[in-house]
Amino acid sequence: MKFASNHIPSDHTILLVDDEKQVRRFMHTLLVSEGYNVIIAADGFEAVFKYSECFDNITLVLMDISMPRKDGVAAYHEIKDMNPNAIILLMSAYSESSIGHIPNLHFIKKPMVSAELLKKISELIESYNQNLNINIEDDVCFRDVSYTESTA
Repeated sequence: MKFASNHIPSDHTILLVDDEKQVRRFMHTLLVSEGYNVIIAADGFEAVFKYSECFDNITLVLMDISMPRKDGVAAYHEIKDMNPNAIILLMSAYSESSIGHIPNLHFIKKPMVSAELLKKISELIESYNQNLNINIEDDVCFRDVSYTESTA
């Protein structure tokens, strides 16, 4: 079952974090059907642990805000402490303003339409990839620099 025509290839992994089992099942099915690899966590505590274990393999974190043991906002800050460039999309049935001020927040309101969620995920990954390409091009290590060897 396909929900969007332009899905990202499966070299992208999403850490899906939600305390509701039915939500996790639905979103897991949706994301896998679009070609994403998915790692599942049931709360913020588990999310932080799994992120720390799989740091290099996770492209995006999709995380609910209201969860037991550790909420999404606390987990968000811990993940950002580990990796300031982490892409985290927070979701909640509550309004974005109920979260408080988080700079550069990526948010989607629950319930959401599947196509809307997939589009937001795709846009965040594409934006991150474009920024990564710009940073690599600006990095002196990746520039094509011609030089003349000294014969002194």
